[in-house]
Amino acid sequence: MYLRMGIFFVLGFLWLVPAQTYQKTSKAGATAIETRALQSLTALLLNSSQPIVVPIATDSRQMTYIVQLNTYQIPLFRSILQIHAREMQQYAQSIQQYLQSFQKKASTRLNPFFGSDSSRSPIQIVVHPTDSATHSVVSGGTPGADFPKRAPDSLLMKQRLQKIRMKLDSIAIKFLGQYADAGNRLPMEGDIVLVFYLFGAESWFQQWNFSPLWVYRVLKRDILRFRQARIPFTTFSHRIQREIHIEVPLKVDTQVFTEILPTALQQLTGSQSRPIQFSRVNTMYLKGDGMIFFISTRFTTSPPFISQRPSDTDREKRALQWLKNFVPGFIQIVQTYGTFLANLPDQDQLIFAFHPGIFTFNADMKYFIIRIPVQALQQLRGGRMSSDQFARQVKVDYSTL
Repeated sequence: MYLRMGIFFVLGFLWLVPAQTYQKTSKAGATAIETRALQSLTALLLNSSQPIVVPIATDSRQMTYIVQLNTYQIPLFRSILQIHAREMQQYAQSIQQYLQSFQKKASTRLNPFFGSDSSRSPIQIVVHPTDSATHSVVSGGTPGADFPKRAPDSLLMKQRLQKIRMKLDSIAIKFLGQYADAGNRLPMEGDIVLVFYLFGAESWFQQWNFSPLWVYRVLKRDILRFRQARIPFTTFSHRIQREIHIEVPLKVDTQVFTEILPTALQQLTGSQSRPIQFSRVNTMYLKGDGMIFFISTRFTTSPPFISQRPSDTDREKRALQWLKNFVPGFIQIVQTYGTFLANLPDQDQLIFAFHPGIFTFNADMKYFIIRIPVQALQQLRGGRMSSDQFARQVKVDYSTL
């Protein structure tokens, strides 16, 4: 009888175990202070709005801080766009002058190309929307060899991009040297990693050969030596490893996965009263962490008018309930389309970082991160773990407003 009661007790306990672990980011403690310091440093040195800072403790030997900032909120970048716009305007004016001269020459020679409509231009200039750094010239005739060529991006533009990079360097050195792991949680051989992700202007960066992802890595041992004045500033700065771009493994499969992920997520949330648009997915591979997917999100409809500010308790309940409705479907998407990710090293993680675009994706949350161990995905694919067991390996970190 006691054995039977024990079995029922165990089964009942397992039934109560949540499918996933949900962890709210604490607004107190050493990590919260470090996060706030990093937000302030970034906003002050870039003269921008407050970025999203996500601390991730992957294990007892590494702490990673991910800084996500809308590029259009950086004044230096907006000035680059203004320079680009002036150059494009000057380029368009030079083409217009050329066309006028070309048409005059053609009309004096009675060129049949123009026919009776001398005002028709054989060339059209197509400038793409502001989120694209491209334009095209569509030719309807055969201009001469003296057709004006667009000048390459000015030195001033490249200098301002260099200033952004230098400011990121300054933020990284100051934060790592003074504030990172102030609570002394990591061992001496532990790693501290700082990641900057400038989202929203990837097409511009691609044209100018400028990476939106910047990674800084340093040992805890070197941080302590610098704080104890055992090594000078220049030595400490040189010991910070700067990783501009890390080649993503499984590149083809990863590219296909990032292309289909927004559509799959759209179908997952399309029936909600406030559907979410998942517009862009960027990836990076971070040694010691694994594959990180940055997913930009926003509501497709305006939020309802709220006459009274909700309490923190109500906001917490709504945020948690929304996640509990969303995460199981997301896990199913990974199980269906992301099994190739099991080919990553078994110590890696899959980190899906959902961040807002221009508009907040949820009125109750700043961000949320879903973490899945690669080892669990390997066991699922090999039949050594059930779907329910796999779901229990998933961890969700989130932060409320």
